[in-house]
Amino acid sequence: MKRLVIAAFLTALAVSAFGGVVTGSLIYPEGTEADTFLIIVASDFSSLDGAFMAPAFYPFDWTMDDALMEGEFSDTVEYFAFASKPSGGIIPTSGDPGGSYPESPFSTVGGNASGIDIPIAPSADVSGNVVYRHGYSQVYIMIYDLLQAYITGDTVLEIGPELVNEDGTFLIEDVPTGPKGIRAFEDLNMNGEIDDGEPNAWYDNYLMGVVIVGGGMTEEPELDLDAFGMKDAPRPEKFAMSVFPNPFNSRVRLAWTMARTDFVEITAWDMSGRKVATLHSGSLADGSHFTEWDAEGDNGEPIATGTYTIRMRVGDEVHSQNVIIVK
Repeated sequence: MKRLVIAAFLTALAVSAFGGVVTGSLIYPEGTEADTFLIIVASDFSSLDGAFMAPAFYPFDWTMDDALMEGEFSDTVEYFAFASKPSGGIIPTSGDPGGSYPESPFSTVGGNASGIDIPIAPSADVSGNVVYRHGYSQVYIMIYDLLQAYITGDTVLEIGPELVNEDGTFLIEDVPTGPKGIRAFEDLNMNGEIDDGEPNAWYDNYLMGVVIVGGGMTEEPELDLDAFGMKDAPRPEKFAMSVFPNPFNSRVRLAWTMARTDFVEITAWDMSGRKVATLHSGSLADGSHFTEWDAEGDNGEPIATGTYTIRMRVGDEVHSQNVIIVK
């Protein structure tokens, strides 16, 4: 198979017409055996139309002095460089070792560019933040694998939904290498899915929203839920509460949505009817809220293993849900 891939590249190099040279190297962990990498240089990763491709052989210094796809580098175009070691022939799959040139986009001078060095890794951490005026207690991040979109036109959910932090930041560790799409949404009905009418937004950038995850990644996506026509999104008409995880060991997160401003008291009770902890007491505005309970009583002592009732009083209404502590 490798011979066929190399033969295809050599054939393309023989028949293509091209002016200009782009050179660089791959920065790969020590001890790597001889492998063939695919180098892609493109100005638009939402489609590979017009992309330049070339092989890179161990020890991974590469020169793109011709193109698998006919064309010429232009000094008026900004380019993005990406490398991958396809495990399935020419087409990479999610998690194949790869990376991107950290200083992308870059430009050519007279059709030439050098020092386009690309770090290689099988995964990377993705961090960023969400901007949303309604709070973050029910805002989630999802990461989609876009490799299938190039083949079938379909995006595939790869990671999530993952709850963002209380300040809107997020960190998703060990995301497999490859082109990804990142989406945020507020789960108003708390069913773990995006439904019609729920505020949601795709991350957008100069690559039409494609985030290249892998070695050399420096991008920190920011997603603005308020900027996608959702400022007047419908709010819940009644109270709703969720508890996660349940059962839990050391900490449980309570999230709830209120349709109106009201006094809220949240307490925890054991099965004998004794109150063991007060989690919140005070007035809250309409919208989304959350709190966490670290399984400690009002006396600061750890709560024993067992079943407890979380009781939430909102005005004249009382809502209850059992939780299980396992230690």
